[in-house]
Amino acid sequence: MRTDSTRVRFTVVNEGPACQLRGFPTVALSGQGAPDRNTPLRVVPRGEARPVQLPQGGSASTVLTFTPVLGEADGFCASGAEPTTAPSLVVGVAGTGFQVAPSDGGQFALCGNSVRATAFR
Repeated sequence: MRTDSTRVRFTVVNEGPACQLRGFPTVALSGQGAPDRNTPLRVVPRGEARPVQLPQGGSASTVLTFTPVLGEADGFCASGAEPTTAPSLVVGVAGTGFQVAPSDGGQFALCGNSVRATAFR
């Protein structure tokens, strides 16, 4: 197990007509129900972005990599900075945002204000 990063695969499914998906997602910490209060994270692209053709029902994925909080309940950042927490993330795909929350009902906790993201494939 690596302690220097946490990876999350985010997969989208096209439920509309065929389309083309390009590039990388945007990612923000949720603004507690108010989109204008979202805190954008800096997305560091990994890999080359190529257009992905998505037929109806087709899917594409990206892998988001965060710098995790270390330790147990009162976690800490290796850098000495205070961890950032949010009940959910907003992942932007093709002009639409999807709010995602941890499956255990907890909060996302990360160190820093950036996320590495692979291009959609």
